[in-house]
Amino acid sequence: MIIDCHAHLVPPSLLEAIRMQASKFPSIRLIEDGGSLGFSFAGGKPTRPVSKPLSDLPARLKWMDEQKIERQVVGGWLDMFAYEVPAEEGANWSRLVNTHLAQTAMREPRFVPLATVPLQDGACAAEVLREAHAAGFKGAMIGTQPKGKGGVLDDPSLKPFWETANELGSVVFIHPVFESGDDRVHDYGMANAVGRITDTLIAMSRLIYAGHVTRYANAKIVAGIGGAALPYVIGRLRRNFARQGQARRSRCGARRHVLRHHRPGYARPALPRRYRRRGKGHDGFGHAVPDRRSRAFEDYRRDQILG
Repeated sequence: MIIDCHAHLVPPSLLEAIRMQASKFPSIRLIEDGGSLGFSFAGGKPTRPVSKPLSDLPARLKWMDEQKIERQVVGGWLDMFAYEVPAEEGANWSRLVNTHLAQTAMREPRFVPLATVPLQDGACAAEVLREAHAAGFKGAMIGTQPKGKGGVLDDPSLKPFWETANELGSVVFIHPVFESGDDRVHDYGMANAVGRITDTLIAMSRLIYAGHVTRYANAKIVAGIGGAALPYVIGRLRRNFARQGQARRSRCGARRHVLRHHRPGYARPALPRRYRRRGKGHDGFGHAVPDRRSRAFEDYRRDQILG
């Protein structure tokens, strides 16, 4: 079975529901754009409009058939996670997104949905995550910066979320936020080429150093964006850990845990394609946009890197 383990989905029914329920979200301004929607959260910079491929379900399924992809793991679209708005409003927004993701997955079971949670508030995020699991979700896709632009995933205020994810055995897919939260990458298309990598790498490095990967080991943490260069800097992180000597020794296993259990993808030349083997006959790869060049690589090459 081939599983596409990194994709995004904005069901058309969700866009219509947002238009109909706009008055319930006073901190969110809708921006009509050619039949689609963009958003401004709490007076912030407008997002991009939702692109057609995010919502065109027949075209998505046709492409999956052509690529012989049997399942696709889908999260919401990071641009519209609304981490900037007040917590309760954000929780209701996440519930609306999750409702339509769940309904779409019920109609088309080839989609495996990951929930959205209001990460701006740890307690609210924990509550929505628990509700999502009760509705059939296996976990959540979360942004790297829980304030939209700013904040860190190891913030003590997020402890309720991490404890709940650990208790439920949630998949926690970590994804860079809109424009990566870094003004330096706004030119030359660098937000996508560079910013998403550095944003995810910083978030993952903090989780390793903070001990979250081992403390919440029952949560299945996934690093998106091809592992976000983490495989290339593990040695540097290890050396810095040893030299600093400030973190507790019990956290040392985190770096191996990330590689052994979650195996973030790799970009050439380290490996031919971001790719993960999930057992004999079960292959998984991840991307945010279709790429017809995906291919496997030899077991010995993978083993050389993963150890």
